[in-house]
Amino acid sequence: MFERFQEAARTAYLDLKSNNKLDFSREWPSTGELKKWCLRTYARGLSQDDIRVFHLFFNDSHHDDDLERVIMRFSSDKFRPLRNFIIGETQQPAEKAIKLLAVLINLEPRPYKSSDWVHIERTCIDQHEDVVPTTNENTILPKKKSIIRQSKRRFYLIRGRLLTIACSVSVYMTAPKGNKSEKIKGSLWRSIARMSAYTMKLFL
Repeated sequence: MFERFQEAARTAYLDLKSNNKLDFSREWPSTGELKKWCLRTYARGLSQDDIRVFHLFFNDSHHDDDLERVIMRFSSDKFRPLRNFIIGETQQPAEKAIKLLAVLINLEPRPYKSSDWVHIERTCIDQHEDVVPTTNENTILPKKKSIIRQSKRRFYLIRGRLLTIACSVSVYMTAPKGNKSEKIKGSLWRSIARMSAYTMKLFL
């Protein structure tokens, strides 16, 4: 189940990034910026569960130490696995890095409990839906798929156009030879051209 939590954490991060809700000066944060992000998050206040996640990541065995000082002494280079995960270069980072990211982006539900994510996964399977994490409402919301509905709509639209062309062809072919004017012929070819252009627009 941790894979689901890991996927949700990165998706939520990318969602914040696409909505310009991350305070970074570049496309992807540097290891130094990730360290500063941790300091800002700590300064805003953490729950006891989040503090335990911080202690775990920063390898602080002495919980009596000032956590802010521990973070400041922590080597920025040790954030590289987390950065690589964020930018997509690492698929299986350490669990403690994912849990830290969940705190930084305020992902819910956290801290990670397999029972929470088993329930979420079963719900999505039953409803045939994807899981899309959100950090705005602190929850996980299902995103309904609409591929089948869109395919049906396209099918009926194309069928209608084909019926129109078929009727035009029928009128043209059954008309007396002397009445097969260039005007009718031109109208028929224009309908076929519009149908071809419309079909390409739908599927390209």
